[in-house]
Amino acid sequence: MNTAPIKAIHYFCVAARHMSFKAAAEELSVTPGAVSQQVRLLERWLGAALFERGTRVIRLTRMGEDYFKRVDSQLNELLGVSHSISRQSGRRQVKLALPPGFAQQCFAPELAAFFRRYPQLELQTNVSVLPETLSGENNELAVRHLSTLVSGLVCEKLQDVCLMPVCSAEYLASHPRLEDRLQQVAEGAGDQQPVSASVDCCLIYNQQQPDWHKVYPLLGINPDRERAYHCNTSVNVLDAVRHHVGIGLLESSLIGRELASGELISLLAKPLPASRHMYVVYSDKVLLSDDALIVKDWLLDTFGQYPQA
Repeated sequence: MNTAPIKAIHYFCVAARHMSFKAAAEELSVTPGAVSQQVRLLERWLGAALFERGTRVIRLTRMGEDYFKRVDSQLNELLGVSHSISRQSGRRQVKLALPPGFAQQCFAPELAAFFRRYPQLELQTNVSVLPETLSGENNELAVRHLSTLVSGLVCEKLQDVCLMPVCSAEYLASHPRLEDRLQQVAEGAGDQQPVSASVDCCLIYNQQQPDWHKVYPLLGINPDRERAYHCNTSVNVLDAVRHHVGIGLLESSLIGRELASGELISLLAKPLPASRHMYVVYSDKVLLSDDALIVKDWLLDTFGQYPQA
C-alpha cells in the first residue's frame, strides 16, 4: 500500500486523544476491535509501533507521540474542510450575495425567524461591496444597490433607499460650532455666516455612496473646509460614527435601532431619497430553484416593508 491510510490515521488520532480504544470506538460509532485493527494497519504501513498495549491501558510510544503531534492538527483541518464542502454542496442550499451594511444591520437580525419558518433550507451568504457573479453554480440571488436596471438580470425592487446624515450624541455635544450651524439652518438663518467657515467636523465618506453632495447645503457645510475620513462600506461608516469620529451618511433602514435608542442623532428632520435603490436580482438566463424562489419571496416580504427611520 503506497497511499497513506487516511481512515487508519483518523482512528489512531481519536484513540491517542482518548488513550483508549473503547472511548475512541464510542466516538467513532464502531467496535473497539475495529479501532485496534485500523491502528495495527497504520503501524504496519509506518513500520513502527505507535502504542504500548497493556492489559487494560494503552500509551503512546515515543514514535507514536511524535507522530500524533505532527498529524492531529492537520487531520482536523482536513476533516473540517471536507465537512464544510460537504455541507455547502447540500441539495437545499441557496447561495446569496449581500452588501455589507444590509447583511449586518438588516439581514442578520431576521435570520433566526427565517430558519424557524424554513427549517429545511440552508443559506450560504457572500458579503461583498462588489457585484458577485450570478449563475447556477455561483450565487443564485443577490441584493444590490442600483440606479438603473441592469441588462441580463431580473431586478425586483426591494425598497426605496433613504439617507440620513447622523452622528453620535457625544460628538454633537463636543462640537458647538456644528451645533450652532445646524440651529441656524433650522431657523433659516444659515446665510448669516459664510459657508466657507469651518464648523470643525469630520465627514465620513463611503466610497460606494455617491449622494453626499446633496447634504452639504442642507447642513450649511463646506466640505472643503472640513476633515474627511474615507471608508469602503457602510459598516465601516457606522462603526466610525458610533465611535464619535464624525458625521456619516447612512441608509435609514440600517440605523433604525440606533436612532430609536438615542445612540445616534439625525442632523436632518427628514431623510433624503437616495440616487440608488435596493433590488433583489438574479440572472435572466438561469431558472431559479424552488428553494431560491422561497428565499427571494422571503426577502421581498421581509425587507420590502422594513422600517425606514
